[in-house]
Amino acid sequence: MAALLAGFLVMGTASEPVEAKTSINIWIGLPGLGYWNGPGYYGGVYRNRLGCQEGRRIIDYRGYNSVRAVDCGGRYFHYRGRRHGVWYILELDSRTGHIYRIRRA
Repeated sequence: MAALLAGFLVMGTASEPVEAKTSINIWIGLPGLGYWNGPGYYGGVYRNRLGCQEGRRIIDYRGYNSVRAVDCGGRYFHYRGRRHGVWYILELDSRTGHIYRIRRA
């Protein structure tokens, strides 16, 4: 066995180096937001964007109260939320989950 193992080690070092081609995606779930593993298969269906309720929860988690969906069509979802007594219109990127634009209502 030792000779066989030594033979494999010698063969492995004698060949040319192999470049590792690895792709790693890490998706982190936040408390209260549920689980979304990013673009790809989700519940047997291919999804490349967030749902309207998932976007609402993201904005709610960012500190806005009374968050309501205004428009959940297209690339950017529009929500209305209140922070410190002031109303805002927020645009959320439906593919990445990032808040794209915030303006006073």
